[in-house]
Amino acid sequence: MRPTLPFSILFGLSLAACIGSGDNGADGPNISGSMDVLSIDRQAHTITTSSTANECQSDGSSISQTDTSVDHYAIKDGHLILWNEEECKATTLAGTSTDIVGSWTGLGVELESAIPAEYRPATCPATVTVDSSGMGAMADFHVTYAVSEHKLDLSGTGTMCMGDEMAAQFEGSGLTLLSQTCTEVVLADPDGKQLRFNASLANDRLSFKFSYKGGSCGFAYDVPMPGHPVDCAKQKASMDAYGNCVQGLAAAKVSAALLKVSAKLF
Repeated sequence: MRPTLPFSILFGLSLAACIGSGDNGADGPNISGSMDVLSIDRQAHTITTSSTANECQSDGSSISQTDTSVDHYAIKDGHLILWNEEECKATTLAGTSTDIVGSWTGLGVELESAIPAEYRPATCPATVTVDSSGMGAMADFHVTYAVSEHKLDLSGTGTMCMGDEMAAQFEGSGLTLLSQTCTEVVLADPDGKQLRFNASLANDRLSFKFSYKGGSCGFAYDVPMPGHPVDCAKQKASMDAYGNCVQGLAAAKVSAALLKVSAKLF
């Protein structure tokens, strides 16, 4: 399978579409990563990058994968345009540099589009379908690509509200939705007792918390971003402890619903 186009990673936004974040980025990036720049061919207008990330398995082990990608680029009217002929999608960022080396920024929901006609290969269509699932939750998610001769640093900040998504996951759970905010849903069990479930993203980590009957359970999930290895054994231990905590805190029907929703969200 071909490696994912680095410039369309959008800092784990596909993952964020499932769980969301309420951080506004004031204290630093919500999510970040880095890639090696192997070469920049300014005559052919291509950039070759390499990224390494690990993926955690259900048993707590880890699989490391290194991807190398060659992407085309153009600089026009204060914008950096990047594309790959296999993906047939372009990523457009704004900046002031006349060379690909520099700092480039963009709004997450606007980054991907069809390759502009003047650069579009004959094998690519004039229009493309961009996955818009969860886009309302990413409305002000800003990304920055800092490109040097040898490194590409990625960072993203913003508010991602997934209250609607979390509420939808509880439909049919036997719990009654009372209210929801950007990152939290408040529900009632069959006896009318309130419980809260929230999720947030900061510093490459997804944090989940369930509060019920004066107690709470939580765990943190490290997002596998390029250049930021995840401690899979520690992560599995955290998830197992969360499951045990929920089962100990809530009655069987409530804990079953919470664990089922948690599994969908992470």
